[in-house]
Amino acid sequence: MLKRILIRAGFNPTKEYRPYHFFNNSLVGDNVGNLLFAYGAMNVLWTEETTIDFIYDKAYYSEQEIDSINSNFDVFVMPMADAFRSTYVKQLLSYINLIQNLKIPVVVLGIGFRTNYEPQFDKDQELNKVVKKFVETVLDHSNKLGLRGEITGSYLKKLGFKEDRDFTPIGCPSLYTYGNNIQMREISLADIYKGKLLFNSNTWAQHHFPEYISYINRFILNLVAEIPNHFLIQQKIQELKCIYWGNYYSSKVQIESIQSEEVFRKMQQEDRVKCFINVPSWIQFCRDANLFVGNRFHGAVAAILAGTPHIFLPFDGRTRELSEFHHLSSISPRDLMIEKPIYDYMINMDFNSFDRCHEKNFINYLDFLRQNGLRHIFHDKKGVNFGESPMEKQINYSFNSISCMDSLSLLQKIVRISSSVPYFLFKTRP
Repeated sequence: MLKRILIRAGFNPTKEYRPYHFFNNSLVGDNVGNLLFAYGAMNVLWTEETTIDFIYDKAYYSEQEIDSINSNFDVFVMPMADAFRSTYVKQLLSYINLIQNLKIPVVVLGIGFRTNYEPQFDKDQELNKVVKKFVETVLDHSNKLGLRGEITGSYLKKLGFKEDRDFTPIGCPSLYTYGNNIQMREISLADIYKGKLLFNSNTWAQHHFPEYISYINRFILNLVAEIPNHFLIQQKIQELKCIYWGNYYSSKVQIESIQSEEVFRKMQQEDRVKCFINVPSWIQFCRDANLFVGNRFHGAVAAILAGTPHIFLPFDGRTRELSEFHHLSSISPRDLMIEKPIYDYMINMDFNSFDRCHEKNFINYLDFLRQNGLRHIFHDKKGVNFGESPMEKQINYSFNSISCMDSLSLLQKIVRISSSVPYFLFKTRP
């Protein structure tokens, strides 16, 4: 089995980072949701006998870097998201060049194709050409690729690849962080309105899928209006800056039709707008929630890993295939376009669909790792508890959310600003 692992991740999960570390560094791209799938892959592969190091996306990998990888590692593992997209072509080309020069196996986890809710496969011929070359290059170093779901599988079939021989759907590595050890709490519709509600909305999607998102946001905000103890969980780095700097940051970031900027500002003042910069803090915050509702997939994952019932609202092909593969409790955008009371949606929801299918998906994931020669921590095919894996035992930072700047006292604001000055002066990578 392969022991020395180089993994595609811009961060070390055992290290404590500060919010400003994310502002000018490629730790997670532009979305802290990317923490979850890399973290999930590392937690599974980080055994007592394994060493793990990290490499982040670069436009070019030098000959010296490639020689170092070949000399010091047994395998290169690439946890991915929706990398088959036009805006990621340059990075795919960079990885093609890197992989072509590697002499070690390469394993791709959870890669996906970005498309509409009703998939369009032949739209971008240039992308198709690069994706085909990327898959062929990986297959020269791999048993097969692990895909996010069936939509990406259909896309690769159109490019000439074959399921089981060249690829297999495995879902997202984030949902296997603790193996089959996810204890989903029972949901009581009568108690939901008295409890803690977590919600999110994909602000990027507001501009790309306005028709679907308008119905999704209306559903979310109508539910929020009925549950006083609610928290908006945001993920974009721009949104993190807004939380961290408050009025000192020029961009106003809020979800569409949240009623008004005044309402959004009030939520910030009450510290009801949250963003997380490490996975344990995110999961911990979700542990006492009664329900999560939203259309950001990794926001739903954090809630699920905490055992919180969820209503996921897919709006495009990437969120749809993940929702369908993992059997999330979801409502399709077309169903949301039918106007009816929120309770009518919820009373017909199957809140146990994920539980019934997770073990089968988990065993499939372990089989994929085995076929690619990777060790993992789930020798009994069950799971580990939160904080008990070899990786998480090395974590010693506190599990806290980031308070909104506008909820702090004047002294706390001064401390926050002054503590960030050295970083912005030197801008060193943490």
